[in-house]
Amino acid sequence: MVNYKPFSLPCFDQRSLFSDVNNILYPCLLQDLPAFTESLVEQISVNLNRIHSLGINKVAVGLLQPIGCLPALTLISFRTDCIGLLNSISKDHNKKLLEAIQKLNNQTDNSVFITLDLYNSFLSTIETMQKKRAG
Repeated sequence: MVNYKPFSLPCFDQRSLFSDVNNILYPCLLQDLPAFTESLVEQISVNLNRIHSLGINKVAVGLLQPIGCLPALTLISFRTDCIGLLNSISKDHNKKLLEAIQKLNNQTDNSVFITLDLYNSFLSTIETMQKKRAG
């Protein structure tokens, strides 16, 4: 049986997302994010172990893209560039996920789990597009 503990953001109200991103959503994220990230990475580890126990010998796990560069978030915050604070959230999540995957790989005979670095792939693409537009 999978030990799953649902996690919610108690200070998050979807209406706040559209009313005042800077004053409501960011403090909410910062307040609850470390616990949410830990819970999420823990659940991903449980799920990956379960997948491996079913006989799957290679599993690719995608790291988070730079969420501060997502058009939906930059649009609602009236920005034309990436939001550094949100990108740091992606970096922290990816760091914890990489540590968890390394731990899982150490528990298996072969490296079963590999990562897809979506963070740097997206940033590289964004930077290339920005250079083409400027030049």
